Amino acid sequence: MRKHLLPLLLLSLTFWSCEDDHTDYAALIQGTWVIAQIDHLPVPTDSLYVCIYRPDMVELYAKGFALDGNNSTWMENDQYNYSVHGNIVTLTGTDVFDNEFLIVLRTEAASATTMTQSVIRFEVNGVDYPDPKVYTYRKVTSDYRDTFTGTWFGFCTTPGTPDTNDYYWTFHEDGTWDFFYPGPDDSWMMDLSGQQHYFLYGDLFVCNYTDVDTSDGNDQTYDCWTFQISGDTMIWTSVDAHGVVNTFRMEKVDHGPSVGFPAPSGTP
Repeated sequence: MRKHLLPLLLLSLTFWSCEDDHTDYAALIQGTWVIAQIDHLPVPTDSLYVCIYRPDMVELYAKGFALDGNNSTWMENDQYNYSVHGNIVTLTGTDVFDNEFLIVLRTEAASATTMTQSVIRFEVNGVDYPDPKVYTYRKVTSDYRDTFTGTWFGFCTTPGTPDTNDYYWTFHEDGTWDFFYPGPDDSWMMDLSGQQHYFLYGDLFVCNYTDVDTSDGNDQTYDCWTFQISGDTMIWTSVDAHGVVNTFRMEKVDHGPSVGFPAPSGTP
């Protein structure tokens, strides 16, 4: 008799806990979330991705994608719809390559700043891919667009870096950006390779660009950085899969350099 009563008791406790949870998950998850940890381990900066749950029940998913062996780019995709029933989130839609997705998530914990989810079902084109991982996100709570846009002068501050050059970056309000670097004769040059677009998600900055410094031609690529702004100073930080930290420091200036002319010594 006892062996039959125990499952019934556990089942009744399960229903009681669900009924007792009055959390409004539908309202709580709305907003922009940046992945922070997977299975309680920090995610390398270039592997970060973003989920934006909009009030119209559309989810925008932003991530870096490999286009082929040499090219990759950051893309945003809002071809997902979501629904919320208790702490269960169901997403359906297509990715940037037209694959069909069905994803069912359980929100294990959520607050105004963090959210932890596990995967109940992850299906791509009708094929189920079990995923036992736990995903922890941090919510974007600040908008830095007004202070981020403009022109910055700076350099790499990673200890031991071989990069000793100074650079200029100009970030425009339309999401495009310009990059200036010293040429062979130390005169300023502007990168005209195209693909220069950037994205901001709170303190996460992502830039698409064409890497001209490759042996096999001009390759599309992207970088992810977290940043801090204090007054007219900005620090970029990126941590790779091995825990190596790369940083840039820059100061906000009134304008970029004159292309084709050398910079005055010791000044932006």
